Amino acid sequence: IQYMAFHLQSAQIDKAREIAARALKTISYKDENERLNVWVALLNLENMYGTESVVEETLNKATQNCDSFKVHVHMAEIYARSGKMQEAEAMYIKMSRKFGRQQESWIKYAVFHYKSGNFEAARKLLIKSLNSLDKVEHVEMVNKFAQLEFKYGDAERAKTMYDSLLFTYPNRTDIWSVYIDMLVKYNKYDDAR
Repeated sequence: IQYMAFHLQSAQIDKAREIAARALKTISYKDENERLNVWVALLNLENMYGTESVVEETLNKATQNCDSFKVHVHMAEIYARSGKMQEAEAMYIKMSRKFGRQQESWIKYAVFHYKSGNFEAARKLLIKSLNSLDKVEHVEMVNKFAQLEFKYGDAERAKTMYDSLLFTYPNRTDIWSVYIDMLVKYNKYDDAR
């Protein structure tokens, strides 16, 4: 990856691509994280210097050779960091359809919306996620969204979410603990008491 970066600094994009291809041939299939790192570096390179079709082709190859979910998460984050919000949104939609049974896909999608200031879209994702996930995961999902609401959105809305959650599940000390921690973290000491 550093060798790729070296070639990119001297504007040798094709040389950086060759280094990535050589790395992918050399790294053992057992080193999943190392292979993923090289694929992510290559996706970054193609996002910056390649065409849309090349990015799509590289993404398809990466999903075939690494954990598809991780590759999609990285690609969505690459798009978001580079300011390509429509592409990032499309990637998150694709993830929510393809990996809708995984909590992390919904949480990453919600964080994207919260960070971009699109609070209503993030809040609608909670309902969509609850429709896709098993009932066992609903409490944890509401808990995560309430934390995101505290961090990025409206603290009063987050408190309401926690209050209704704890009204339904009063014996869940783990949720009580997280709720108190969030209140203290955001200087709501009287509410925490």
